Amino acid sequence: MQKRVSRSYFHINNNLLKSKRSQVTILIILAVVVIVGILIFSFLNKESSSLNLENAFSKIGATSQATIIESQILECIKSISEDANVVIGIQGGYYNAPPKFEDIGLAFIPYYYDQSTLQPSKEKIESELALYLDENIDFCLNQINNNELSLSYKTSDSSAKINQDSISFTTDLSITISKEELTETIKLENHPIEINSPLNDAFEIATFITQTHKEDPENICISCITQMASDRDMFVDFLESEEEATTLVVISKSYENQDPYIFQFLNKYQ
Repeated sequence: MQKRVSRSYFHINNNLLKSKRSQVTILIILAVVVIVGILIFSFLNKESSSLNLENAFSKIGATSQATIIESQILECIKSISEDANVVIGIQGGYYNAPPKFEDIGLAFIPYYYDQSTLQPSKEKIESELALYLDENIDFCLNQINNNELSLSYKTSDSSAKINQDSISFTTDLSITISKEELTETIKLENHPIEINSPLNDAFEIATFITQTHKEDPENICISCITQMASDRDMFVDFLESEEEATTLVVISKSYENQDPYIFQFLNKYQ
């Protein structure tokens, strides 16, 4: 039998909420720090990275060098894909802000429920992941774009697929690299990138929470959510926001040797 607890449960357990508030505040701060870290890493990498390809292009043949360039670009795309996973998790499935959200500085938190359901579909989140890749892929290409090599390409049209424990990224980007009379073309559509991610599990828990509130905004099935999180080795924190009648939901997964994964959103009630 499901245990259903009134929202007054959160008011009764005020001390517990204060503890949760501290925990979630730390998670939000950590989320902002992670985004800052990504921005700094990208800037430093852009400033210091040099493939020095002009010499190698003439020393070893164009075909062999194109293979090296392709490997470098794919490695960079994988890094951007991992950044997309982190940033879009922190922003509740979005790269660009939706109509209703709360600004927290370098990031935002979307509303999933405010008198009606606002949660994005899985397909929408996949499109946001792909958009993040498309709008940041130039960073990878700029690393080899210099006076010695001629680089030509069209705007990429990427796709992303949220799997059970991973995300798959594919881009149709075709790059032509030339130096003097040597020319080679790299087609990245033949090389999909896959990264590990708990995004699918977080989305399933978020969907259950939002749908439950849609059916009955005054109650929440604590035991159901606890079981779902436990089955997926994740944690769910509820915190009453400073905004009246608004609850911040933070879904997270901890790792031993890396920062925790964070997925968060807001639900507002009358």
